[in-house]
Amino acid sequence: MTFLGGEPFEQSEALGEIADTVQKSGLSVVCFTGNIIENLKKEKVHEKLLNNIDLLIDGAFEVDKLDYSRPWCGSSNQRYHFFTDRYNKEIFTEYKNKVEVNISKNGVVFVNGMGNFNEILQKIDLSAIKK
Repeated sequence: MTFLGGEPFEQSEALGEIADTVQKSGLSVVCFTGNIIENLKKEKVHEKLLNNIDLLIDGAFEVDKLDYSRPWCGSSNQRYHFFTDRYNKEIFTEYKNKVEVNISKNGVVFVNGMGNFNEILQKIDLSAIKK
């Protein structure tokens, strides 16, 4: 299960309960936060959620630090925190950012995933689509 924006730690008590149940069922929990772990650890209210996360990715996305070289992160200031052995630094070589592009019959382009969408859209030849 993945927790991400808004801000998961604004609902840390409820998500802590959910994360606990998810982990007890044998599934993993990944959480993205715009906060940094040092600040989250200062507040007891976040303890249960932090204790039931396998991988925390912290730090706000910063457009001036754009970086697609690491999986699941968009800017170089964001950090990985491995709390269990479900994930480790092998994710850097095992997983790559991917983008899915769907073009509807009427030419509407849907792009989903992690990557430079503007660059991708410039490479798509929409004139080849039959209307």
